[in-house]
Amino acid sequence: MKKILTPLLIFTFLFSGIVIASADEDIASTTEGTTATTKREEIQNRNIEKRDGVREKYEERLSEIKEKQQEKKEEIQNRIASTTEKMAEKKEQIETRKASTTEKIAERKEKLKEKQREIVQNHVNRIVDRFNKFLENLGKVNEKLAARIEKMEEKGFDMANSKSLMTEVPTKVTQAQEEIAILKESLETALDSDEPKNLFEISKEFIESARDSIKEVHASLVEVIKAIKASTKTNQGTTESEETATTTESN
Repeated sequence: MKKILTPLLIFTFLFSGIVIASADEDIASTTEGTTATTKREEIQNRNIEKRDGVREKYEERLSEIKEKQQEKKEEIQNRIASTTEKMAEKKEQIETRKASTTEKIAERKEKLKEKQREIVQNHVNRIVDRFNKFLENLGKVNEKLAARIEKMEEKGFDMANSKSLMTEVPTKVTQAQEEIAILKESLETALDSDEPKNLFEISKEFIESARDSIKEVHASLVEVIKAIKASTKTNQGTTESEETATTTESN
């Protein structure tokens, strides 16, 4: 019995050692596994932290870039707005100067037109005054010729032709007066024109017409004077013939 128990005890002891060793190995293995897992988790956590850190830095950098781009964009927009405003101001200044220059040119043109009007008006007025004065002098000549004809007729001169020619003078004087009045009226109308440079051309036609009518009055008076002279010569010839005939009869 004792012999049987002894081997059994030894076996039990050995088996217990094996079991304990196996358990220790399992515990060690479990501990090592746990440590490895922890390390892997730590590594993974560090990697995650690194990735998060990198991502965070990237996002911060990206945000900074975006902010700088936005600031640059706003700066460019402000610069463009400022440039646009300056250009608008410059354009307004140019337009203002242009308007001022245009206004000055218009004023200068208007002054020139007024000066031209004044020159033409003074010129035509002088002509009208000269025409009226000349016509007045012709009227005085006409009166003297009428008185001359009357006196010569009283002395027995044949003044029929002279008197006939004299009847044409008043009509031509009236016509000349009308032409002068038309000249003045045409001047007043032409002065209202926007192109005073054409005043001379417009007035020239009426000046020529008035001058021609005055020349006709002058020409008529010249014919009257010729007729008076002719009457005088005719009367002298008749008187000499009568004297000659009387002398012959006496002889």
